[in-house]
Amino acid sequence: MSFLPAGIYQLITYPSEILYQFSSDCTEADLPLIQEAMKPMMHIMKAHNGIGLSGIQVGIPKRFCVMLTKGTAPKSAGVEDLAVIINPTLVEEEAEKVIAGEGCLSLPMFNEQIERPKQVTIAYRDMQYIERKAVFEGLEARCILHEMDHMEGVIQLSKVGPMKQEMYKKKLQKNRKYGKITV
Repeated sequence: MSFLPAGIYQLITYPSEILYQFSSDCTEADLPLIQEAMKPMMHIMKAHNGIGLSGIQVGIPKRFCVMLTKGTAPKSAGVEDLAVIINPTLVEEEAEKVIAGEGCLSLPMFNEQIERPKQVTIAYRDMQYIERKAVFEGLEARCILHEMDHMEGVIQLSKVGPMKQEMYKKKLQKNRKYGKITV
């Protein structure tokens, strides 16, 4: 698989095989790469009205994501309302589940009802590579779990049945053909 040259970041969309790739753990040596990618990722995310974006979605097969946060999720120093989560792992999830609409920047025009825990506890590293733990609730819990799926090579399309998958593929193809989708 080929990735874009260092310093060039572009949103990768379905059906790119890159989205199915497993992301490897970040080391402390990866912090400059994450620092460099953080602001372009934030701009891509905001340009597409997203709230989270994982490294693999811009061609970096490393376990990290950026997400907008106003609630329980930790904020990263230097960028207002932005969290950078490195090497996240699920520590605990609340038994109560919530079904809600979920979209994905890498799946244009995709929005399906997905069941997720209402609250999760995540262990991760911050931008100083210090181990942290945080509780994510509601939309932020949904977002971090969505980004963690990307790190595992799992896209949201795999969470719906075969008929909905085929309907989405046809819808996407038609809208790309007629220029309604440019990514």
